[in-house]
Amino acid sequence: MKRAGIILLLFVLSVSLFAQNRNIVAVRTAACPVIDGVLSDECWNSAASVNSFSQKSPFYGKPASQQSEVKVLYDDNGLYFGIRCWDSAPDSILRQLGTRDEDLNADRFNVKIDPYNNHLDAFVFGVYASGPQADSRFQDAAFNAVWKSETRIDDKGWTAEMYIPYSALRFPKAEVQTWGIQFERLIRRNRETNQWALEEQNASNVQMLWGTMSGMQGIDPPVRISLNPYLSASVSHFPHHDASVDDYSRSFGGGLDLKAGLSESYTVDITLLPDFSQVQSDDIINNLSAFETQYSEQRLFFKEAIDLFQKGGLFYSRRIGRTPRGFYGVYSQLDSGETVISNPSQAQLVNASKLSGRGNNGLAVGFFNAVTRNTYAEIRTADGGKRDILTEPFANYNILVIDKQFKNSNSFYIINNNALRERAYLSSNVTGAGTGIYLKKKNFKIAFNTAVTQNDSALFSKHATDRAGFAHATSFSKVRGNWIWTLGQSTRNSRFDYDDMGIMSMNNYQSYTFTSAYAWYNPVKWLKEFRVNNYFESSYRLTTGRSIGSEAMIRLSILTMKHHFYMWGGYEHSLSRAYNYYESRNPDIPYFEPHWSYAYLGFSSSYSKPFALDGDFSLINVPYDDSYAVNIALSPFIKIGNKFQLRYEIGTESVEHSVGYAGTDTLGMPLFGIRDVVTFNNTLSLTYVIRNYMPLTLRVRHYYNEGRYSDYMNLDENGEPFIHVDGDYNYDFTFNAFNIDFVYSWQFSPGSSLSLIWKTGIQNELLPTHMSYLQNFRHTLESDQFNSLTLKVIYYIDYQQVRRHKA
Repeated sequence: MKRAGIILLLFVLSVSLFAQNRNIVAVRTAACPVIDGVLSDECWNSAASVNSFSQKSPFYGKPASQQSEVKVLYDDNGLYFGIRCWDSAPDSILRQLGTRDEDLNADRFNVKIDPYNNHLDAFVFGVYASGPQADSRFQDAAFNAVWKSETRIDDKGWTAEMYIPYSALRFPKAEVQTWGIQFERLIRRNRETNQWALEEQNASNVQMLWGTMSGMQGIDPPVRISLNPYLSASVSHFPHHDASVDDYSRSFGGGLDLKAGLSESYTVDITLLPDFSQVQSDDIINNLSAFETQYSEQRLFFKEAIDLFQKGGLFYSRRIGRTPRGFYGVYSQLDSGETVISNPSQAQLVNASKLSGRGNNGLAVGFFNAVTRNTYAEIRTADGGKRDILTEPFANYNILVIDKQFKNSNSFYIINNNALRERAYLSSNVTGAGTGIYLKKKNFKIAFNTAVTQNDSALFSKHATDRAGFAHATSFSKVRGNWIWTLGQSTRNSRFDYDDMGIMSMNNYQSYTFTSAYAWYNPVKWLKEFRVNNYFESSYRLTTGRSIGSEAMIRLSILTMKHHFYMWGGYEHSLSRAYNYYESRNPDIPYFEPHWSYAYLGFSSSYSKPFALDGDFSLINVPYDDSYAVNIALSPFIKIGNKFQLRYEIGTESVEHSVGYAGTDTLGMPLFGIRDVVTFNNTLSLTYVIRNYMPLTLRVRHYYNEGRYSDYMNLDENGEPFIHVDGDYNYDFTFNAFNIDFVYSWQFSPGSSLSLIWKTGIQNELLPTHMSYLQNFRHTLESDQFNSLTLKVIYYIDYQQVRRHKA
């Protein structure tokens, strides 16, 4: 028995060592294959191939259920991959059509390339069996490159051909090249992921387990210059109810995006007179909290190659071209008889640029700059004249970051953010630094981050101060194995404020946290994964020593094997009452929050079927004041064929007898109220793909939020809302937001597209009525609405293509 155990151990070790030393030899070709998805070109016969794949999921380490084969060729211009995915049931291959970078319900094959073979970054090029492409970088999820691919489905399975030009990659200048590489196949109907070089579960750096691609000689990093000029024309309409103001506005313009490689590693990206009219409308909500709503970034320039500039979490890209800080104060500055002609909701971006890259030595350098011009509200005076009110001053935003990644995965970064304005307005400066160090064969990690902020006194900043603020955070983590955990501590003093270029909710605290997770993989035959997460936090206010939060959480999640059904649930509970220094909007009058508990349950069914359903249910209970909140969200997904899909998201929340900030009383003191709040959120998303790279998308969203107060009170000296307030107060509200986004797009050549965009937007806020939901919805549609229609054409010009055509 002991002898058998030794033999088994040696076998496992040999397999592991073999996996870490896998290699494929790229063969130079004089005649490049035609990229048509058919592996019939003569040159493929001379290419070396690999075909041994293992499952990463659902059955880790077992042979792939279907065989795959990959061949690699190269020439002076780029790499060629020939891929054969055998399938015993070709009719069952999922093949949903779609657009670039979508998460489609279709089989997929990924080629992952680490040109420096230093395990620090990688390019991912994926192609679906139905044809659409998907690409990314490990350090830039929004990465987009221009490359070619075609697929074919036949009676043996499906095939793919990919051509990746060197201009889409970053690699060192060397006579002989050896790159890290990984091949990965996803069989969607089985939720199966197969890999050529099997990656360890919960590995801290999966690239260290990849294979290599050798044999490439005599290739040079190309000159990387590309242009994306654009032209756009738009017309918009909004009823001003003023005969002197034209309800229609028209615009015609153009701009340019430029990308240029300064070396084989570093790239500069510039956008001039950008137009972001095609981005999806924000999901606007009625925010009753003391903290700013954080919206996701939709503008491509601020999503691509931006990860480096977010070191330390000090940059929020939506600050660039933000809603002017004086936007909501315009009406309070009007004189008698004056009306608002226009009040732009965004500061106009003049230009933006970023330079970034990482060299072979692991050193990354990034510089970001953006300029916004003065933003004015235009006012018509009582005598018919015009005047302007400055709502956002000229600003020059800058970020400089240096990040060093060492071969043992240790790292160090330093970053500086600053926003410069005229002396009368806010200027800010933030410097941060951090390091991560792995210990004991990368099983453990120590991380330390610190930052210093400085803000000049300013007209628009409610947090403005000319004193330095300071923050630091330290953590010690176990990062490998089935059980992982983190012990952390963070501190921010009362002067720490990076809100000018970032988004900050709290300062003046010290916090201690412990998080852990334990995962069982394939614990029983019918179960793919069972996971338990725990969380504990205790926080104190630095200047007073009072508790501002102490809570614990446990979360359970399971993923079944047969039907790929995913379910999760959890429970959170406050361990003590805590002082909230933000809810009252006055830090000198904290609110003493009661105990609370929060339970939730969610599920998601398999998306390989024509119908799928996601759901979330949650309950918050505050026994102290007999308050509770119930939240229900359902999201059915319907797929009709491979071209049409529909998703309907409906969510409702009912909050009863909750205590919260309402406004101020006649003396300017914080006024709290007992309120009932109802929220409905409905979103309908339709996608019809005429053919690949020619989709029609429609997204309709209605958000409804209504609140009624039954009593008003002030806080007593202990922060309790016990002092009843008499008076004629009415802070009841009804808020509606309605949006339509319709987009037709056509990618008529790689990197070039034509888009037609129609948008409708309605927002209204009024006192509650006794209308039903449908009556309220009808009233919303009858309200003043903003409509716009935009036609935009973008054309991609690549220097290498132009040079080859001329040659």
